[in-house]
Amino acid sequence: MVTEIKNGPINVDTPEGLSLGFTRDKFSGYLYKETKDGKNIIYISLIESKQPGRGDFEKLTETIRTAGYWVYVPNAMTQMESILKRWGYERIYQKDDYTGCLVEIYIKAPYETGKE
Repeated sequence: MVTEIKNGPINVDTPEGLSLGFTRDKFSGYLYKETKDGKNIIYISLIESKQPGRGDFEKLTETIRTAGYWVYVPNAMTQMESILKRWGYERIYQKDDYTGCLVEIYIKAPYETGKE
């Protein structure tokens, strides 16, 4: 069961992180939760998988979506971009609230919305 997550950073091994499987043995970095336009979003940016190729990142994204959150991955680098495309993520451009610049984001809806 996923712990209720408040807006803000989600660090590894915190109750929120543990409930998502975001643990120190698998990842470094942090996630960020935001509610925007009625969507509960978890941003995955600047995290590193400690053992690439084991499926930990895929399991993390599936856990997030199963818990009812949108997954947003801004500014994906080449390898991440190819993974997200293969998994059916949609690429959008969204204006950053702070800088006013357009940001490329790969998104995928939570399972509960029925948008697959």
